[in-house]
Amino acid sequence: MADDDDVMRLTRDLAVRRGATPMAPSGAKGGPPVLAGVLPADAADKPTGDAVQRTPVVGDDSKPRIMLTYRVAFLNDYRARLSARYVEAVRAQDERYGLPPSLILAVIESESAFNPRARSDVPAYGLMQIVPQTAGRDASAFADGEGREFEPEYLYDSGHNIHLGAAYLKLLESRYQRDIENPVSRLYASIAGYNTGAGNVARAFTATTNIASAARIINKLPPEVVYRRLRARLPYQETRNYIAAVVERQDRYRGMDPVTTQAAAPQAAAPQ
Repeated sequence: MADDDDVMRLTRDLAVRRGATPMAPSGAKGGPPVLAGVLPADAADKPTGDAVQRTPVVGDDSKPRIMLTYRVAFLNDYRARLSARYVEAVRAQDERYGLPPSLILAVIESESAFNPRARSDVPAYGLMQIVPQTAGRDASAFADGEGREFEPEYLYDSGHNIHLGAAYLKLLESRYQRDIENPVSRLYASIAGYNTGAGNVARAFTATTNIASAARIINKLPPEVVYRRLRARLPYQETRNYIAAVVERQDRYRGMDPVTTQAAAPQAAAPQ
């Protein structure tokens, strides 16, 4: 698949033009199809003429076409089936960074819906949607002491991606948001920062991107007010929705947190 990925080739070419050496994948790794085990066994047998919806559309080339749509309901426990593939890699980050698996899994669901080959228009790649030039470089500098840019195929590897995503979360929590005293408020800020950057989190509390100034205001507020302020005043609606989604979804995965983590980790919940 890597050989057919035009965006990957473009990203590699741009990195080379800037004099950077993108990290190549450590080797092609196979894996189950993304939807393996989450669709009904007879799903492939059902797209008959009556089941397929036909919608007239106009292509980017202004030519009329027919878009075919076939919808299949996932199995009821599809989230548990998808998340189970990554629990081992996620728990390794709990041991490395002290991040609860429930938080990482909530971020993965929100970023990629557990699709290891997800790619956004940014472009960001993989389970935790790592942008090579920003979060990827910052996370590798934090984790390994050397800021590197990674090829998309490297970021499509679930183990690499989860490691870098967890490192970036920890970087936000332990460095950028370190002046926030309440651990729940700091967690809210880190979740929002994962989506939009720490500077934009500061803008929800000040007229600037000064994180230290924002922390002084946040420290005077209870966590539930911090959450509501983020939901109301973050610069982008996408991030306002994002923090609500991650906080809500984290509850879904609490049972995957080790008992010691459940006792020690801040328990963020969306205020009513």
